[in-house]
Amino acid sequence: MAIAGVDSEGRPVVNTMTLDEYHGDSATRREGFWEWETDRTVQRSGNMAHVWSSYSTARTEGGEPFARGVNSITLFHDGERWWIMGWMFDASAG
Repeated sequence: MAIAGVDSEGRPVVNTMTLDEYHGDSATRREGFWEWETDRTVQRSGNMAHVWSSYSTARTEGGEPFARGVNSITLFHDGERWWIMGWMFDASAG
């Protein structure tokens, strides 16, 4: 997976990691959050699809969003189920 953003000087950067690295050591987060999808665009061709999924994040359910972003997800259907082939998000977009 990949996370797009900007560095302290405002330059575009991308950080890549495995899903295990993204999940970390499964330690408890200091603050919980709620995240919900606000928009979705799907383009499909045969057994592949691309999804743009915009989201908002708040500290409480139904609370005021403190962040917004966009997920870019590439999927493959093997005849039985969809598999995530790539996932990138940009918390500075949206």
